[in-house]
Amino acid sequence: MACTIRVPDNAVRLLCLALADALTSRAWIDVHVRSKGPADPSKPGRGGQYEKKPGGWFRDLTAKDGFDPRPTMSRWRVDYQRDFAIRMAWCLPP
Repeated sequence: MACTIRVPDNAVRLLCLALADALTSRAWIDVHVRSKGPADPSKPGRGGQYEKKPGGWFRDLTAKDGFDPRPTMSRWRVDYQRDFAIRMAWCLPP
């Protein structure tokens, strides 16, 4: 005796949406994102380096004589552009 299971057409889409919610919860971000990077944005990191301004906001470093703050982010440009290209390729049909 054979058993047939019918799967709704949108089952895969619903599963993906459920997984996406699981990967964007505050708890998941705390464990997998915040714990991996520098807690202090004034320290160099993959996201660049920033300085704390009045009011508690972190802003891009200020350019000064002999100091260009752009390399704090642009040194990662090749890496994040490669990652972006790979993610966009996922969106193309096979």
